[in-house]
Amino acid sequence: MAKDNRRERLIYCRKAAGLTQQQAADALGWTRESIAKLEGGNGGLTETKRNQLAKLYGFASWQLLESAPLLTQQELKVVRLLQSLDQKKVEAVELLLEQLAGPPSQKE
Repeated sequence: MAKDNRRERLIYCRKAAGLTQQQAADALGWTRESIAKLEGGNGGLTETKRNQLAKLYGFASWQLLESAPLLTQQELKVVRLLQSLDQKKVEAVELLLEQLAGPPSQKE
């Protein structure tokens, strides 16, 4: 994994969660320096650490990998909103989106 890309992803995910390095460290029982090292590409990002960070930041662990797509702030907001809904509300949202999209277009 390229250090620059990992650095950008870790910082993006932390900031998307609305956390400072210190807040993230406190939530995980780590030091701020350990978060800074990970974000700098020098902290040994193990699978366990990646999973802990992803959970805290509200991302899937795979999204912290170099080749994984990241969401825009607006997309992330929608995902978090959907995650907060119960199953009946999710189904209602899906139905609404289908109705808004209309029938599938037929290509000639």
